[in-house]
Amino acid sequence: MSGKSGGKTVFCRIVFCSAAFLCMLGIFIFSAQSSDVSWEVSGSFIELIAPFFYPDFGELDICSRSFIVDSLQSVVRTCAHGFSYFMLGFLSVLCLNAFNMCITKSLAISVVICILYAFTDELHQYFVPGRSMQTIDILVDSCGAVLGSALACVSLLILRRKNKKNG
Repeated sequence: MSGKSGGKTVFCRIVFCSAAFLCMLGIFIFSAQSSDVSWEVSGSFIELIAPFFYPDFGELDICSRSFIVDSLQSVVRTCAHGFSYFMLGFLSVLCLNAFNMCITKSLAISVVICILYAFTDELHQYFVPGRSMQTIDILVDSCGAVLGSALACVSLLILRRKNKKNG
């Protein structure tokens, strides 16, 4: 291994492992929020994006806006679960790949890590006021992780094929 490519490898390991760790930390922090705080955070996000779907959202009375926000809470929270674990799966594959692990092994290990983390995350929520451990969340998290891991693997395969053609 030359010094130049060795430095690049170490840099990639640090970046991808740090990114995966920060993603896990973000998931942990959101899971540590009480149900009231979590509801408020997702509600604020819904209010931010609602005008894109309901152009007159800002002109509606408070009751109508609250109804829309409340009716979208479940969808937004489910999407947040899936997206968080999609990112974790994607980053986990990149992290494992930085250690020269084969792609299929990276995929399998990433999915296992993410599913275990999803389970421990739900267990963690069980002890947070107003939150609960929900099997459906583990399922959504797992699906997001599988999709993110798979996309990372496909991306790596495409990059490798492109690099073989060019080099």
